[in-house]
Amino acid sequence: MNNNFNNNYLWSYIFFSHLSSLGVKYACISPGSRNTPINCALEDINNIKKFVILDERQSAYFALGLAKATKSPVIISTTSGTAVANLYPAIIEAYKSNIPLIVCTADRSFDDLFTDANQTINQNNIFSNHINWFFNFPLPDFSDISLNSLEQIAEKTLLKSFCDKKAPVHLNFPFRKPLEPTSYNTYFDPIKLQNLLDNKKNSFFYKSNTSLNLELITEFLIKKLTGVIILNPDNYDEVFLNELFTTSDYLNYPIFADSASSARFYGNNNVINNYEALIRNNYFTKNFQFDIAIIFGRNNTSIKLKEFLDKNVKHTIIIDENLSYNTNSINKRIFIKSSSYDFCKALNIYFSNFSFKTNNNHLNEIIQLNQKIEDLKKEFLTTNNNFDASYIYQLLETIPDNSNIILGNSLPIRLTNIFAANNNKQFKVFSNRGASGIDGIISTALGISTQNNYNYLLIGDLSFYYDLTALYLANEYEIKLNVIIFDNNGGGIFNLLPISKEQKYFKKYFQVPLEINYNAIANLFNASLFFPESVNNFIELLNIETESFINLFIIQSNSQITNELLNKYYLLASEINL
Repeated sequence: MNNNFNNNYLWSYIFFSHLSSLGVKYACISPGSRNTPINCALEDINNIKKFVILDERQSAYFALGLAKATKSPVIISTTSGTAVANLYPAIIEAYKSNIPLIVCTADRSFDDLFTDANQTINQNNIFSNHINWFFNFPLPDFSDISLNSLEQIAEKTLLKSFCDKKAPVHLNFPFRKPLEPTSYNTYFDPIKLQNLLDNKKNSFFYKSNTSLNLELITEFLIKKLTGVIILNPDNYDEVFLNELFTTSDYLNYPIFADSASSARFYGNNNVINNYEALIRNNYFTKNFQFDIAIIFGRNNTSIKLKEFLDKNVKHTIIIDENLSYNTNSINKRIFIKSSSYDFCKALNIYFSNFSFKTNNNHLNEIIQLNQKIEDLKKEFLTTNNNFDASYIYQLLETIPDNSNIILGNSLPIRLTNIFAANNNKQFKVFSNRGASGIDGIISTALGISTQNNYNYLLIGDLSFYYDLTALYLANEYEIKLNVIIFDNNGGGIFNLLPISKEQKYFKKYFQVPLEINYNAIANLFNASLFFPESVNNFIELLNIETESFINLFIIQSNSQITNELLNKYYLLASEINL
């Protein structure tokens, strides 16, 4: 066995082996020179699956999607300099969405800093406003103290990224040349190395503090006889949703479930899928006031919902294990630091022991009103089958159970939230609603799609254009993704704003027409390309089996018509009553 090593490689190999032993399974790697030791070390650790992605921005967004789909931390490796800065948009999204990323940036040694050395910038805590922890490694040192510290740093990395709070952490690795694994400059006993990696202390564990003052909470809930549950965007799993539905039954509270929460697609009767129309309904706003709202997750897709909560709800209980600031309501708020599952599970046990059930007649009436709006909606979409929402509705009715749905920002997620039915297909729904940017959506979708063969991305043409080069990753890693593009030739979402009436500025600076050549894109990335002529034709085309990893469906849209139909629907829905 070889006794000679490159010090940078060995340092990296020991550290990432520790991370692997703690359960970290994925890494996204962008090629570079300074991160050679990291990349080579990761290659030699079999338990970590690697994705090599040229573009650092795409790599970070792909890692974001992968972390969402696997509910586990993902390593990102990049070289020094401006490559580091390209990670920032995805880090911001991950921080605001509570997604665990382990961002590993290679750096020059301290003697190169501030001397105008090539590819050298100040990387010290560069992401400081959007990470949970930063650590700047020393240069490799193989003393017993330093080797023990490597293990402790690995444990703290997992703690800060995944256990204490789900968030990005930033690890900065300064290296001095030589960087290559076979550029030997360090002697190390291979038996000692094996023992170092094998004889783990196995003392690292984390158990969240889930103790809740249930008597205080339930006393508060018992006193407040009317209420509503707000389920905001997040990647909730089936185990939590089943507990939530039970909590809703005990409390007789309706669930206003965002379409990006997955609960919309479990067929539960208490889920009110038409709340966007409901909170604009004259009968509902006049006759329904709530004492309390229980809010799970970050802010809702609906802008109107906050206004409704401020006017119609007296108190809010916000459930958040990270205690992020939630702006859904300005009313009296109680913050509960707990996971969503632990909160519902604890309440349900408490309620079952005391045979608790609220005497709340609101729920059945709201369900009836929701169904009347649902009937109106189906008729409206059938009559106006050139409407973007008609395509979304039929898509969700047609595709297989347990598919992944990835919702792009701007119009796609809003129209889905307004028009998606409460069907029983148990879709897994994902979105980038932390910072709600349009950048990196395709990269994120591809990261998510590594875990499923049935993946559907709903995206606008502007978002598609921004990240279209990420499509090469589908062929590289054999990832199946159906991309449904609503092409309104620019930023259609801006038609909903007052600036759309200012034609002097609007088209040039807001709408920004693109005139995308989809044929050229399909040829470049070996994608199958479809231009549906109607909703029925769209469904027919969806069912065609292709050999391509990427299927592009271009829905020709008109922003003005979309806006007019949306307003017409809201007007009709506002007039329904029991």
